[in-house]
Formats: sequence, C-alpha cells, structure tokens
Amino acid sequence: MKTRFALAALLVLAVSLSGCLGESVAPNDTTAPAAPQGVSATTTELGWTLSWDTNTEPDVAGYYVYRTPVSGSQQGTAQQMTTAAIATTNCPIPNEAGVWQYAVCAVDRAGNVSTSSAPVLLEMGSDALIDTPEQQVLKQ
Repeated sequence: MKTRFALAALLVLAVSLSGCLGESVAPNDTTAPAAPQGVSATTTELGWTLSWDTNTEPDVAGYYVYRTPVSGSQQGTAQQMTTAAIATTNCPIPNEAGVWQYAVCAVDRAGNVSTSSAPVLLEMGSDALIDTPEQQVLKQ
C-alpha cells in the first residue's frame, strides 16, 4: 500500500512539475524601435520647439533629444537634452547663440534605443532659412 501511495505521489508531482516546466518564458526584448521621423523645428513666442511624428511601435516609452554644437570648443560632442525619456513629441529648445544640430531617438520599455532621427540644424541669432551645401539650416 505504501508503494502505491508513493508512486501516486510521484505521479502527481511529475504531472504538476511538467506544467511548470512546459510554460514558455517570454524572451528578452532586444529590438530597438525605429528612428523617429518628421523631425522639424518651428518658432514660438519663446523661441524654438522641436517636434516629430509619434512612433508606431506599441512599446515605445518615450524619446531622448540630443543636440550637438556645430562650431566652437565642444564641436561634434552630442549632449543629451532630456535626462529621462519624454513622452511627448515636442521639446522646447534653449535659445543659445551658435549653430546646433538636433536629433531624436526613441526608447522602448525594455530600454532599447533607436538610431537617431535625421538631424535638424538651427543657427540662433537670425530668423532666415539658409541653404548649406549639405542641408538647410534654420536661423533665428
């Protein structure tokens, strides 16, 4: 009788463990979202605002905004303007003298960061739009 009880207990244990072991575990998300599109700068009463299209991936948590000085001692060094991912699709731009390149990256809930958007160049100090050999530069 004890042998039958022990076998029955082992059978119950094996069946219950097989259910646990058979469960699938979701793999870690390692796919970054697409780079934000439609990045543009517009003037406001207070200066400039950078805007972009909303990413379509359902797990996008927000966006990082970067700027890079095009001239001066810090030339070519990207600076992250947002310390945390922002949920909106616009960001005010500080009105600091110089030529600045702005770009946006999307980040998902797993922390994967996209490649950067196409850059937007702004030159603070004039309100004209000028053409450069490579791309247009907005001047304020």
